[in-house]
Amino acid sequence: MAANAEHLKALVRAHSEANDDLFYSVALQVAAKSARQGQGKFAVELRELVEAAQQRQGKPDTQRAATPVVQPRGELTSLLTASCPDT
Repeated sequence: MAANAEHLKALVRAHSEANDDLFYSVALQVAAKSARQGQGKFAVELRELVEAAQQRQGKPDTQRAATPVVQPRGELTSLLTASCPDT
């Protein structure tokens, strides 16, 4: 298998932090390394698995999570309101 120790550590770290973007990024790095080492079938299968997982989540790799909005404090509370839409 083409994954080295650093890739495996990065995968476990990303999983434990629930960082899907990093997890998929490392998985694609493993696929690329496999392709360079002549393991084309494995590389294609791994890339397809990553793409399918991203589609199931409904988050293509270019889409980012929403930025949280902080509720205004102090003098700003009477001037500003912050809210998040339901959808």
